[in-house]
Amino acid sequence: MNKYNILSAFLIIFAIIIGLLIGGADSDNEKNKIKKSKKGRFQGKSRSAKNSLRKQLANALDEKADVTKKYEIETLCIQAGYNISYGEYFIIRLTSTILMPIIFYILTNNIFLIILFAIIGYGIPGQFFKTLSNKRKVKMEKQVGSFMRIVLERYKITRDMAYAMKQSLPDFRGNEPFYTLLKSSIADLDIGKTVEDVLYNLARVTGNKYLKRFSDYYSMTESLGSHSDKLSLLNQAYIQYEEFEKTKLSLKDKINGPVREAYIMVGCVPIFFLYQAFFTEGYLDFMLNDPTGQLGLALSIGLLLGCVWFINFKIGGPIE
Repeated sequence: MNKYNILSAFLIIFAIIIGLLIGGADSDNEKNKIKKSKKGRFQGKSRSAKNSLRKQLANALDEKADVTKKYEIETLCIQAGYNISYGEYFIIRLTSTILMPIIFYILTNNIFLIILFAIIGYGIPGQFFKTLSNKRKVKMEKQVGSFMRIVLERYKITRDMAYAMKQSLPDFRGNEPFYTLLKSSIADLDIGKTVEDVLYNLARVTGNKYLKRFSDYYSMTESLGSHSDKLSLLNQAYIQYEEFEKTKLSLKDKINGPVREAYIMVGCVPIFFLYQAFFTEGYLDFMLNDPTGQLGLALSIGLLLGCVWFINFKIGGPIE
């Protein structure tokens, strides 16, 4: 009974934390609608209180965070499509680290899984955002390449990078997520941000290293006199991007085969476990209740998940 009380308590804590994290996501838009009615004003105060508590907790963690680590985590979340602060990310990670081992211990009564799933729970938020980030970056690679090519052609004629970027926006309508990111960049230009800052931020949110080079090269063009020299320098980033795309296609063809074979080998492990559970008498009881079997099960799960992680992020991950 105590186990279920503990589980209930942590589920409540988890629900509260998640509620605090997402409760204020659209608070500004909601507040504008809420002002139209008394009921809306009451809901607005409730949402504002949740948002305030969430921000206070996240800000307290942000203040104590290492600057480099904070920038790295927030960049990862932005590239995954989530505008999450380091403090909010830390809360999610802490919740996952505490909750997962308790749930699996209650379900399996395996003490060895506490350590294993504490480690897994700690890493899950990072792997989740990393997976989404990788998918978005792969999806935007062609879009970023097209952006550099189109902007360079317009910059060649107009000699105004800001104007070239604004004129290029309609060309990417419907090409998400890059269109939304570029639209946000254009809005930054309209409020007075410099082209250097806007290009740097666009490179950051897309996670494309060639767009980052394009941004760096544009900053360097300030010291160049002629427009042709500036254009030649900027064009180097696009040339490097094209060379990378050709190399990547060749490498992908060579990697796809080993990745498929690795997944087949890993998939045999749970199949073997199920076979033993159904056809070997006492196997399931030994693995779930005997200390030696519990240790073996924990090690097997750990190795299996480690192999899946290695295949996903090291062998089959995006080619940088």
